Amino acid sequence: MENPEITIKLKRDEALVLYDFLSRSEDDNGLWEELQKNGKIEHVSEKVVLWRLQGFLEIQLHEMFLPNYKEIISNARISVKGENDYV
Repeated sequence: MENPEITIKLKRDEALVLYDFLSRSEDDNGLWEELQKNGKIEHVSEKVVLWRLQGFLEIQLHEMFLPNYKEIISNARISVKGENDYV
């Protein structure tokens, strides 16, 4: 069976927020394992896909290496949230 690629488009702020979440999730003491234990991650393939996505974002973004990254990610979160008060 053919397995074609798809394209996902994100605004830069969305990509930064997603990258920050994925990198924090990996760094937090066993969050991936906790999610797997609680059935939120059912198969190791889900972690593999998230790691690949994180790696792709890492290649595309450079902001995490800037000295004012905390300010950048804070502004990105505000931008992404926008008027979405439902979260």
